[in-house]
Amino acid sequence: MITRRLQFLVVVLAAAGCAREVAGPAVALPLELHVVGTAAGPRGDGGSIDCGFDLWISLAEHRRAPMFIEYTGTMGGEAHRTTFDSTGAGFGFWADVAWPTVVARLVSQDSIELLLGDSAITDSRFWREMAFITGARHSGDPGSGTWTCAPFDIYQGGYVDTIGVVKGAWWVEQT
Repeated sequence: MITRRLQFLVVVLAAAGCAREVAGPAVALPLELHVVGTAAGPRGDGGSIDCGFDLWISLAEHRRAPMFIEYTGTMGGEAHRTTFDSTGAGFGFWADVAWPTVVARLVSQDSIELLLGDSAITDSRFWREMAFITGARHSGDPGSGTWTCAPFDIYQGGYVDTIGVVKGAWWVEQT
């Protein structure tokens, strides 16, 4: 008798578990995002690298499905990379950036993807690495993750930035 009751309980619990839907994005993104990233570390030749970005993104919801929310929008801000060799010689590059096409995606309840403009088709590794950043969302946190700061691939006019890659962090600041 106990065995039959146990079998019945197992079947009921299994059915209940199968009927439960997988959770989709629980909380939508704010329509205005302030995304900040930093990265710093040594170069292979004993020098140093410091990078960052400070981006403001305006979004509108584009598509929604049970496990997916996609936004489109525009973005502006700044990005920089400073690189020095072991003697202290080097340079810094700061760029004002504006992209008329940005895509933000929430995939499942805890992941975020940012596709920043058409940077994926550039020759510069710096911009390619910034083009697609991914991360996670946690309770009360609109998003954060890691990114890679790569060289601008410049070798002209006395400016050289062709070596040194550092990992960094990015996050969405509450506005």
